[in-house]
Amino acid sequence: MKKPIRLSIQWLILGLLAFAMLGTYAGSVISSVVVSRNNLEKNYLIENRYYAQKLATVTDSLFVNMIKNLTMEARNEDLMTNDSRKIHKELDFILQSTTYFNSTFFADKTGRVVASAPDMALNGTKLTSVVQKNLWKRKFL
Repeated sequence: MKKPIRLSIQWLILGLLAFAMLGTYAGSVISSVVVSRNNLEKNYLIENRYYAQKLATVTDSLFVNMIKNLTMEARNEDLMTNDSRKIHKELDFILQSTTYFNSTFFADKTGRVVASAPDMALNGTKLTSVVQKNLWKRKFL
């Protein structure tokens, strides 16, 4: 015959305290992990937003400088000629003097390509894109 297990009040209180301590520890660990994760995610998103804004500002500045460069080059007297060889030479100079572009072309007021650099066999091609039409309306050139 087995002896019945007797639980004293001391063991019950000790077990209850141990369970409460383990539960408190587990709860604090879980809550600290959740809070830390949320803070890290929030900081990560804030930093990404900052860098995205900075990148957008730098990119916008680059495009503004590219347009200024092209606007100034368009006023060059060497481009005001009908000689496509002279225009091609000037377009080559533009390509060599800046790293903004990998190719350039010059179109007259009717939208026909007069010269391109490097030579892309576009001479005489009529431009019909929406961008080209908007450029003429905004008078960048």
